Amino acid sequence: MRIVRFLSGGKVFMGRWVDEQSAMLIEGDLFGKHRFTDTTQPIERLLTPIVPTDILCIGVNYRKHAEETGSAIPQNPMLFIKSSNTLSDPGGAIVLPKNSAMVDYEAELCVVIGKTARHVREEDA
Repeated sequence: MRIVRFLSGGKVFMGRWVDEQSAMLIEGDLFGKHRFTDTTQPIERLLTPIVPTDILCIGVNYRKHAEETGSAIPQNPMLFIKSSNTLSDPGGAIVLPKNSAMVDYEAELCVVIGKTARHVREEDA
């Protein structure tokens, strides 16, 4: 099942993907109480899956990247925060800063964990 957040008729909806043109609406809180409906809504534009308040990031988290940047390999993870306005919708424009001499590319991975986990053994993770 593919869940999408999309724009239709000037409103934002969550739905279960049917095809590139439509989704079956989801009512309620996707991360809480919700239900899948039989109502189909046209997809005008796909949006970012979620819009979090802040995004916790881990930088220089593998050896080759540290070597590429000339940085020392950190003893602990390097944490930083990105705001939600740094997200791009699928197929959206990527605007390059006017004053940049060099623009590099990156890919980010986001993981949503569906339930609280604490003191989990490595073999159970």
